[in-house]
Amino acid sequence: MQIQGYRAYLIGPDDHITKCVEVRTDDEAVARRLAASLADRATVELWQGASKIARFDLRSTLHPVAIER
Repeated sequence: MQIQGYRAYLIGPDDHITKCVEVRTDDEAVARRLAASLADRATVELWQGASKIARFDLRSTLHPVAIER
């Protein structure tokens, strides 16, 4: 079985990608949790192929804000 995988893109203040993190899982819930955990450093967009799954805004509180697809 081949793992589909996800990518978490860290977005800088200028709204450009600053880093890409490969997420090697076929479980969307796991990918979302990992992407949300990165939101303490930057805004994060989670993608699977050409599909945007969610956006997690840079945390200003303890709770990330997820913008669903």
